[in-house]
Amino acid sequence: MATQATPTIDIRKYLFIIKRRAVLSATIFLTVLTVGVAYCLFWPPMYQASCLVLVQPQKVPTELVQATVTTKIQERLQIITQQVLSRSRLMEIIERFNLYPQMKDKLAPDELAQLMRKDISIKISQKNYFTIEFLYFDPQTVAAVANALAAFFVDSNLRIREEDAVGTARFLSREMERMKGQLQEWEAKITEFKERHLQELPEAQEKNLFIIGQFQNKDVQLSGILQGERTRLDGLEKELGTEQFREEQLKLHREELQRRQGGGGGGIGAKNQEETTSKAIRSELERLLVIYTEDHPDILRLKTHLAKAEATEAEKNAQKAAAMLAKGIQPSETADKDAESVALDSVRQSRERIATRIREHQARIDAVIQERAEVASEIEQVRKRIENGPAVAERLIELTRGYEALKIAFEKL
Repeated sequence: MATQATPTIDIRKYLFIIKRRAVLSATIFLTVLTVGVAYCLFWPPMYQASCLVLVQPQKVPTELVQATVTTKIQERLQIITQQVLSRSRLMEIIERFNLYPQMKDKLAPDELAQLMRKDISIKISQKNYFTIEFLYFDPQTVAAVANALAAFFVDSNLRIREEDAVGTARFLSREMERMKGQLQEWEAKITEFKERHLQELPEAQEKNLFIIGQFQNKDVQLSGILQGERTRLDGLEKELGTEQFREEQLKLHREELQRRQGGGGGGIGAKNQEETTSKAIRSELERLLVIYTEDHPDILRLKTHLAKAEATEAEKNAQKAAAMLAKGIQPSETADKDAESVALDSVRQSRERIATRIREHQARIDAVIQERAEVASEIEQVRKRIENGPAVAERLIELTRGYEALKIAFEKL
């Protein structure tokens, strides 16, 4: 198997070639050297000026106007660079500093602008600064042009920032008005919620517990009053039953006396009617004396009627007594019958008083029952307010949380 040799460089071969072509090699070397020296000696010098410009970003809250006002520095510099390198701006600088005087007559404005655009170098950094470089034959002119370009960058940046600031101010003003309206809506909503649930708010729960305790104590008191009224009512009903029994017994006894006395019953009945008439007039007179004086016409009229009624009754009683004696009826029997009538009237009056007291007690019992029903209704309402308290408190916390978040954002603006 054959092995392949690795090629090597033999310097002697190249030296041999140079020796054989010495005249040609010297001629080429001297020509290049002469052109280089001539270029260095006779070509006009080129100067380069550079400016470093620092750009500080504006301090606008990113959570508020992140995509609306705050523009990235690189994007802003790209816009300014396009404005600086525009034909109108470059021609203005060329005319101002009299650049390329030999080329003005030979080149069109677009070609002059393109020529100057090649001599301008703008390097944008990622750290909020950029560099402007310019090449030209005159050192003073190159410095002046570089400074003019930097000044234009600064002025353009300030103008753009001013426009952004005006836009930001208008935007923030609109945002403040909008948020102010929202705050007023939240405040009205919270106020309306508190007014609607005034008795169910967390600060009202202690008062609700106190109120329900008072109502429960009142219900216990009313229960005791009701029990006492019912006990007294039972006693009065028993007394009424006793009086009714007595009245029935007295009626039976009086009927027995009337049967024994025979025909005298008609006279006794008339007497009772007369006595009742006289008693009625006297009762009415006593009632009016409480209201009027002795000289009142109604008082004088009743006194006259009472005197006539008493005289008539006295005369009739005398006639009846004589008639009874003629019939052989003893006065003692008549007295017994009169005593029965008086006792019966007393029982009737007692029964009426008891019945009146029963109605009064029954009315008080009904009033207590009604009051207990009202107290039970109030207790139920307070209990519902206490039960609704946690839900109302949670809803109020949600409303307050939204209001506070909006208020913090408004205060930041």
